[in-house]
Amino acid sequence: MIHPGLALAAALLTAAAPDLPPPQAAPPAGAAEPAAIAAPPTREPGGAAVPLAAPTAPGVYLGAGFGAEAYTSAGSSPGQLLRLRLGVARSRRLLIGLEGGLIGTGPHRLVFQDVGATFFPRETGFFVRGALGVTLRAQGTADPEQGPNLLAGLGYAFGGRSGPGLSLNLEAQHHARSLVSNSTGGLTTVTAWLGLDWY
Repeated sequence: MIHPGLALAAALLTAAAPDLPPPQAAPPAGAAEPAAIAAPPTREPGGAAVPLAAPTAPGVYLGAGFGAEAYTSAGSSPGQLLRLRLGVARSRRLLIGLEGGLIGTGPHRLVFQDVGATFFPRETGFFVRGALGVTLRAQGTADPEQGPNLLAGLGYAFGGRSGPGLSLNLEAQHHARSLVSNSTGGLTTVTAWLGLDWY
């Protein structure tokens, strides 16, 4: 027989005990653990977002043009102009390549070969150009004369930078006399021409 005092003490302890949550069941064997929440990325002190580099458009470009001299320092009548260009698009703004041309017809003509660069400040539309190379100058029955040339120009390209397009070009080019001859001076031409380009 339980003593009345012990029964009363047990009842008091049971009433004073805190309510505990029921034990949780263990996950079954082989179950995947819940994925941990990723911590937010940290930033360098005082660092700012770095913009991505401008997309490039590597590839080959080909151009051909036809026009005429607008001015020549030789005082001769303006001649026709033929142009060819072949190069590589180094980026969406810069084209680098080889180019050649023929100015004039008949016995008085200039044939030049240059290394040139074309730069688009806004990737399309307006552009500026520069080139440096060698000119072969033929005058009547005299022996052809060879010398360096320097070209500067500007223009506007119509169409996108992929596929065919048209361009308007205005260029000034100075053709120096041979560096090994006794000739002095040179010849300056200003040409305007329409180009058909393929990027």
